[in-house]
This record gives sequence, C-alpha cells and structure tokens, in this order.
Amino acid sequence: MNDRPSDRCGGGDGPEPVLTAWADAYRALSRRVEYGAFLYRSCAGPVTYRTGRTLRGFGRIGPVQAHVVLPFLYFYLLEAPWFRLSEGWIPEGLVHTHPAPPPGMTSRFHSATDRWLTRLPRVPAVYVVPYENREIRRYPDPEERERQGTDKNRKDGTGSERR
Repeated sequence: MNDRPSDRCGGGDGPEPVLTAWADAYRALSRRVEYGAFLYRSCAGPVTYRTGRTLRGFGRIGPVQAHVVLPFLYFYLLEAPWFRLSEGWIPEGLVHTHPAPPPGMTSRFHSATDRWLTRLPRVPAVYVVPYENREIRRYPDPEERERQGTDKNRKDGTGSERR
C-alpha cells in the first residue's frame, strides 16, 4: 500500500465531484496534448478533496506518445511535499487527460507508464480522462481487483488495457 496508516481517513463524498469538475474543464482542451494535476485529500475536519495546479503536458512527437512526464515530476517532487507539509493535503494520485485517439483506436485505458506510477510512494492511483468520452478511469480499480481476486499487476502485464 502507498499510504501510511496516519494518511487514511474515512467519510466524505469521495473525489468524484472534484474529478468530474476537473475532467469537464480539461477534456475538451486535450485533443492533441495531455493535461495533468495531482488529486489531494484532507482529513482535517470533514474529508475534502481538491486538485493542485494543472499543467499542460505534451502531444505526440514522432514515435513518442503524448505525456505529462515533466508536469508529473513537478507535482511529485515539489507540489505534493509542499501541500503535505504546509497545508496537510495528502496526495491521492495523478489525474490526467488522454488525447483523441486515431480512428479505430481508443485512449480509454491506462498506459504501462500510468500503471507503473502507482508503484511510487505517495501515488496510490492514476486517473485517466479520455478525450473520446465522459469516463474517468482509475488504476488500480478496486472493484476490478475484487472481481479478479488478484493483485493489481496481472501476470500478463496487461492490466485492463485490452477490450
């Protein structure tokens, strides 16, 4: 698990309203590039959620897929520690858009890099907001893990990437 026992708090409405508002604001802007932000939770008083600063990532450049690598480094190394130490906000994960896919393809699923990020301390989840529909997909998906009865990383390494 990526959080310490002191990081856990129950109650609240969950992050869905904050994630939906963020997705509605950035989905339409992400036709060719990704946008990203960290999602945070506060246990001081009623459980509340917020996103940090949103940064524009990159579009596809030749064989390199669109990504939010540099924004992620900013969130992970600078913003999240600052929010944690100064205001007590606990990182809940990365939320980011996926650009419009080529015809006949989908951008709904988490990339291998998206899935790998959840192995890092303080990144318990990665949320994908695909350009092509109104979904917000979480990895790891707790409901999928319960249905499969397996660890978050399947032996074949595909996670939920295939239709």
